[in-house]
Amino acid sequence: MQNIAITFTLLASVLFLSNTNAQNLNLNSISIKSDFKYTINSELVDTNGSFNSKEFSLGINLPLYNHYFQNKDMKTALFSLSLVNSNKYIKNDIGILGADNDLYNISLGIRALYYTGNKNIWLTKLSSNFFEDEYSINNPEPRFSGAFLFNRIVNRNFYYHLGLTYKYSFGYAAILPVAGLKYQFADKWKILLFLPFHISTQYKLNEKLLLEARFNASGYVSYYSNKNNLFGQTNERMLFRKKANTIAINAKYRINSSLTLNAAIGREANRAVYFSDIKSEINKEPQNYFKSNIRNTMFVNLGFVFKIGDKKNRNTEVESEITDYIDDFLE
Repeated sequence: MQNIAITFTLLASVLFLSNTNAQNLNLNSISIKSDFKYTINSELVDTNGSFNSKEFSLGINLPLYNHYFQNKDMKTALFSLSLVNSNKYIKNDIGILGADNDLYNISLGIRALYYTGNKNIWLTKLSSNFFEDEYSINNPEPRFSGAFLFNRIVNRNFYYHLGLTYKYSFGYAAILPVAGLKYQFADKWKILLFLPFHISTQYKLNEKLLLEARFNASGYVSYYSNKNNLFGQTNERMLFRKKANTIAINAKYRINSSLTLNAAIGREANRAVYFSDIKSEINKEPQNYFKSNIRNTMFVNLGFVFKIGDKKNRNTEVESEITDYIDDFLE
């Protein structure tokens, strides 16, 4: 798995060196995104020991099919199909385990987008996800997630969306309603609200630099191979879960039409780790064998987004209408 991550990183580096003059983002662009996050060590509240983590992620968006056509009002509509992949490696140092804990989160899915040409966008995404530790990764068990959204572009300054998502939220399957909006209330200011997960305010300093203050709930879940019969449990697999509320200041700097650098500094609060049983019931919290809160702490995040443009079959008018939405919601 580590060799795969290294290969992807080398690929991204080669593409950067050979395509620095690629065109602006369009719906035919291959997009590569990578991030590294370091969370500063802090004490476990309910037991002895401490917790810190390092996270490395790499994702690729690969366009498969784009079809432009005229709707009944003779406006240009679009159907787009993409392959989406994300990979995350997490190294946790958890005091109660006495050793580092390596986790892998791998997702592969299909995203379909239908733009009616009359300011409506229909979006669906289906993914197969693997949440494994260093032992169970040899025999992974897939879990499936999906989303279905209706999006309305009211004007260039305002859009909203409504829909449903099915995902594993902190360890259990959940069907959740989702809603969101983007409102540009001043020349350089806009607010983004994606319930129930995310709210942010953005300030566009100039054409290259975007600043953002955000608040969001965060966390992850993974299978945990119970090699040491932790907490008196003899089952071979548990769930390891982490949750937090994140407050952060982000900066996005566009070096050129291909490459954007990202940096963030923030604080995680209301933090906790869990070891739980494995449940598949929808909207039901797993039973916890162990839980500990974690003291609040700071984190730093560095990353990049690299896009390989393709002029073929472009329609800049349609892209101008929906690209902001795609960037804001789907990054």
